[in-house]
Parts: sequence; structure tokens; C-alpha cells
Amino acid sequence: MIRMVRSELLKLRHSFCKKLILLAPLVTVLLGYILSGSYVQLSTYNWWYTLMLPLLVSVLSASVIIRERNTGMQNIICLPVSFAKIWLGKMAAVTLLLFVSNLFLWGISVGVGTITQMSVSPVNGMIGCMLLFLTYLWQIPFIMLLTCFLGYLPAVILSIGANLLFSTVAAEKTGSFSIHTQYQQGLFVRFSRCILMVLLWKMVRLFWMKVI
Repeated sequence: MIRMVRSELLKLRHSFCKKLILLAPLVTVLLGYILSGSYVQLSTYNWWYTLMLPLLVSVLSASVIIRERNTGMQNIICLPVSFAKIWLGKMAAVTLLLFVSNLFLWGISVGVGTITQMSVSPVNGMIGCMLLFLTYLWQIPFIMLLTCFLGYLPAVILSIGANLLFSTVAAEKTGSFSIHTQYQQGLFVRFSRCILMVLLWKMVRLFWMKVI
């Protein structure tokens, strides 16, 4: 499995999405500073949850599958590895990149908060980033599957649009973009959908059988 993950990371080595894991947090901090000034830390967390993290998850998940889709899966059919291991390796690679990006955002948010105003404590910020990381994991196989059927751009647009819609609804219910209420609500809402992963796995196997 480690070799599968390393292989997927090597495929993304010179791609834009590999740079996006560091670029997305930096852009989020810059956006928070431009819009909120000294409240940059709180604004950064809110923009990360609302816009940048869905964008990052969508692009990473679609990127690991689009090359295989464009070649009709021919570049992996002949590999002496089961499809399940290939799929899990791709998921693990995206998971690792997502974890690094969330950790990087937390680090620079703490640094910026130390310089300006510490709206969210480092501990709460770490808990929030890890909750976001965990509750977005279910989207990885879902977006990969969408990419298999729809292609890169439709899958990314559909994923980002759905995330923006749910984020807006959550904000309206809580009355504001409160980071803690969004984390808690997102945790229960997204984990309640994890049951879909079983159905998605069945669909992936069906799609793979049709390809072969």
C-alpha cells in the first residue's frame, strides 16, 4: 500500500494540484487579511471551510483519477495489483495531501493570529482543522467516482457547488459563520452520509467490470 501511495504522489509531482496543498492555505490567509484586517485568523478559518477546502478536495480527488479515465484505464489494467488496492492507494494519497494542507493552514493561522489577534486558540484551531479533515474524507471516493463517469471539470464544479450550497445553508441556520458551530454541524452531517461509501464502492466495482 505504501508503494501505491508513493506511486500516486509521484504522478502528481509536477502537477498544479500538488502545489495547491500549500498555495490554497496561503491564498486563504491573504483573502482573510484583505477582507478582515486584524481579524484575519477567524476569517481565514471561515473562508477555508466555506470555499478553499471544498476546492482543494475536489481538485485533488479528480486529479488522481482523470489520467486513468482519459486512457480508458489501460495504464492500470495490466498491473499485477487488484483494483481495490489501486483505488485505496489513490484515496490514501489524497488523504495524506489533505492532511498536510490542513496542518499547514493551522500553522500559518496560529502564526498570523500571534502577530495580529488570536481569535481562535491554537488548540481549538487544531481540533477544528482535524475535524474538517476527518469529515471531508467521505468526499474523496465520491468525487473520484464522479470523475470516472462525468469527467474532470463537471465533477469538480458539481462538488464545489454542492459544498458551497451546504455551507451557506449551515451558516443561515447558525446565524453566522461561527467556526465552532460549523465544525460541530459539519461533523454530524457528513458522518451521517458515510453510509453512502458502501453504495459507492459497489458502483465503483460495477464500473470497473464494465471497463474490463
